[in-house]
Amino acid sequence: MKLSTLIILSGTTFLIPLSAPIFAHVMPDGTVMSDDEMAGMNMEGMDHTEILSEPMGSGTSWVPDGSPVHNHALHFAAGEWMLMTHGEITARYTGQNLNNQSKWHPGPTQTGATSLHPELERGGSNIDAPNWAMVSAQHDGFGEDKLLLRTMVSLDPLTIGREGYPLLFQTGEGLVDRQHAHDLFMELAALYSHPINEEQQVFFYFGLPGEPAIGPTAFMHRTSAGGNAEAPLAHHFQDATHITYGVATVGYIYDRTKAEVSTFRGREPDADRWNIETGAFDSYSLRLTQNFMEYSLQGSVAYVTQPEPQEHGDIVRTTASLMRNRQVGADNWSSSLVYGMNAGHHGKMLHSFLKESSCDRERVSLWARYEFLQRLGSELDLPIAHAESEFWVTAMTLGAGATVYKAAGLDFFLGGQAAVNLSSPALEDYYGKIPVSAQVFLKVRPSGKAM
Repeated sequence: MKLSTLIILSGTTFLIPLSAPIFAHVMPDGTVMSDDEMAGMNMEGMDHTEILSEPMGSGTSWVPDGSPVHNHALHFAAGEWMLMTHGEITARYTGQNLNNQSKWHPGPTQTGATSLHPELERGGSNIDAPNWAMVSAQHDGFGEDKLLLRTMVSLDPLTIGREGYPLLFQTGEGLVDRQHAHDLFMELAALYSHPINEEQQVFFYFGLPGEPAIGPTAFMHRTSAGGNAEAPLAHHFQDATHITYGVATVGYIYDRTKAEVSTFRGREPDADRWNIETGAFDSYSLRLTQNFMEYSLQGSVAYVTQPEPQEHGDIVRTTASLMRNRQVGADNWSSSLVYGMNAGHHGKMLHSFLKESSCDRERVSLWARYEFLQRLGSELDLPIAHAESEFWVTAMTLGAGATVYKAAGLDFFLGGQAAVNLSSPALEDYYGKIPVSAQVFLKVRPSGKAM
């Protein structure tokens, strides 16, 4: 009797025989093919990331033509379904503010009480393992219409923990100088597209959780991020809505232009990372995207109802981004330029800017990220004297890595990066001068080929 693995995907069940190699490709007739055999085939029409005319990133976002968004994806066929799976786990050690390690004992906050973090350490070290896995399936058996089901999960709640990982100057979801872990369920969504003619189509997307039409492709799906597993400091200005518990989107595409409108639940995930949350759809967004040549340009605006009830009220979030992907000889260059603004954030209007790039050649990857954004003193848990002050913070990161080993259909990617922060002199009493951070990591991911 042959053993089989059971894949349950948004209500659809697939059986794939385990008698095949673990990272083989299973064709509709049951034939099992290796990566090398698949590399010689014409895979036109198999990459369901182009269900919306252009290559897709996270949610319903677009990325530039030629982006190797699924370089490490594995493709299968099961009847009329085309399946794809990919993901990664990163075992890492990170040390934040290595040159200014100290603890700060704050005075009264703006409420007159003691700080929520009476001995807040501005830095620290940590060993963790951020991770995610994705399975998607496209059905082409509806005439010209297409159905895409997508599931994305993460064991971050276990491998990182409720308090997240140390990341200097990061805020959000009740944390200070730390980045929260992802939820177990990052996406459980369905997308249905209907062509009007050769140049036009409409589509519908629903997720619980899912990603509304706000901002660029989320950071972990941007090729421009390279091997960087850290969330941007501007995450809650730009792409924090990539996990939203309840979203419905309708969109229209003409050639390489896309307009979409979403309604969704504005509140960001709570501290319980294991459950599925529910609530009324109380927020909305509009996004326009234009792909041209090797670029993808988007602009979006969203009214978000109480994303963090304990932190501030409703906000209006505005984003703009320009992404580029190009081949230069044997190198693939990816870059992103992102702007994000929150109006109403603690009653203020705060801005953020991000520029990141990566260069990949076979086994070697180089990457860089530059951020420039505003933080409020109250967000950083500063004393009442600085609670309403606005501070500009800069973060510059450089990293490099290489695939050092391949086995059992897996790549073992060893990398490291260093970051330097610059900020207002007023913050030196709390963070020290020019904080320096670093990390080393081992990333494990499938060796699959882009189709």
